[in-house]
Amino acid sequence: MNNLRYYIGKLLQPISHELPFFVVFTILTSLPGIILFCIHHQDVPLSILIQRVFTLLCMPLFWAYLFSFILYQTKSFLLRIFLYGIVLLLLTVNLFLIWQFGTMLSPWIFLLLFETNSREALEFIHRYIGSTAFLYTCLTLVFVCVLIVLAEKRKHSVRCKNWLLIGSAPFHIIGCYLTILLLFSLTIRDQYHLETWYGGHGQYSTMNTLGNLIYSIHHLRIAGKENEIAVRNSINASKEHLEYAGEDSLNVILIIGESYNKYHASIYGYALPTTPHLEKEQNMGNLCVFTDAVSPYNITSLAMKNMISTNSISKGEAWYENPAFPIIFKNAGFRVLFWDNQKPSADTSFYDFSLGSYLYNPQTISLTYSQYNHTTYPYDHLLFQSFVREAKMDKLNLCIFHLMGQHSAAGMRFPHEKRYLQFHLQDIKRSDLNEQERQDIADYDNATYYNDQVIASVIDYFRSQNSVIVYLSDHGEEVYDYRHFIGRTLEQNKSQNAVKYQYDIPMVIWFSEQYKKNHPDIVNAVRHAATLHFESDNIPLLLFSLAQI
Repeated sequence: MNNLRYYIGKLLQPISHELPFFVVFTILTSLPGIILFCIHHQDVPLSILIQRVFTLLCMPLFWAYLFSFILYQTKSFLLRIFLYGIVLLLLTVNLFLIWQFGTMLSPWIFLLLFETNSREALEFIHRYIGSTAFLYTCLTLVFVCVLIVLAEKRKHSVRCKNWLLIGSAPFHIIGCYLTILLLFSLTIRDQYHLETWYGGHGQYSTMNTLGNLIYSIHHLRIAGKENEIAVRNSINASKEHLEYAGEDSLNVILIIGESYNKYHASIYGYALPTTPHLEKEQNMGNLCVFTDAVSPYNITSLAMKNMISTNSISKGEAWYENPAFPIIFKNAGFRVLFWDNQKPSADTSFYDFSLGSYLYNPQTISLTYSQYNHTTYPYDHLLFQSFVREAKMDKLNLCIFHLMGQHSAAGMRFPHEKRYLQFHLQDIKRSDLNEQERQDIADYDNATYYNDQVIASVIDYFRSQNSVIVYLSDHGEEVYDYRHFIGRTLEQNKSQNAVKYQYDIPMVIWFSEQYKKNHPDIVNAVRHAATLHFESDNIPLLLFSLAQI
């Protein structure tokens, strides 16, 4: 019995001697997860709340013990500072993300980070540096730092009762199990099975800041490997020659918008006239409006990769298992022109880790495109003007435009000239919103109006030729539609309204007079399909049909 007490005492010494660190580490690594759960589950029964808090504390307690043991053995001051620095940094980042966007660090946040160039980063800082979430985060950080300093100064005068430490044993046992579960996830080598692991018990290993960080980095690493597979499949597809039996001359144009809330488009019933040019084309019988188009993802990289790839998600096909559709067009004899206003600053820029390394991979870029832009522009009409100046067209052309669209902040997506400043905060009849929120909506509506003008310019350029144009957005965007929020959220379980505004997308198909004359059967088929459900990952199949490939 004495031996048992001796060994228990030895096991508890690291906690007793490093009590301030043990407590602070536990709280700081578990607090963001607890806050996030309380925000998204405000009406849960008390028993469920207690159960979730228990789960959220298990891994942090176990990890706090491990690091307390190391500090107790090494007495390293530098290691202590390093560990405090890590948990404080993770706390700061996660609290800001929670209070501003309703999410912790995640693979998608890291993707956004890698896909953000310097211009977007400065816009982000300018937008949020004075926000309430930023101020709350700064105040919390200062408060926690003061507490740590005070606690460390008095650490030798504070001891914890052994019975209390022994009572925490169930936490440590479960925390050890969850740690092993997290380590197991590192052996998973594909995104599908990793997400399946997460959907099971794996999610409980990621509810704290450290576990979440490890999972997110591993998930992103797997995404990079999938890029490699996609590139290899595209190279193989480029070796297959196709015989095109269609017309002598044809222009197939795909315009991909950005962050387009279809419920702010008058062509979809919005009260303000934000899409006059599209409505004019619709009244002329040239434009077909799809009413039930959706994106499978609310993040650009995943939405774009599934649009560019010839996979179909509904058939269980992953985007990286199939080649990019521009390669098919190129093999069929089309000249492929890609004008991208979100092109990274270098061909495989760090800022565009996921999407840029796929679209502009050095091994496939010459196989995929005949010509592409080298410069991006502050406004989309300048991108199209550069296309008019520089693009070398042939008889058969596939033209792809990737616009900045209404990307946040929407107020920076259109020239502040009188002809584009159609709407003002006085036009936004929302008594539930403050002045800044109504101005944000007015900016978004002006960006939508400007986007309509850009599409009209593309239509006018191809109007006299045998041409068909498909326009759709990569994903939607919330614009204070039902709550005080603008942007997209990355939480796992979204409300019905969040899904509606973030995943529903606008989609239209425009036909030139010559195309309508040459293909009345295709035009009629499109018009009959306009009310059917359509997912944006099937865009390649639609384009193949329109081009008769």
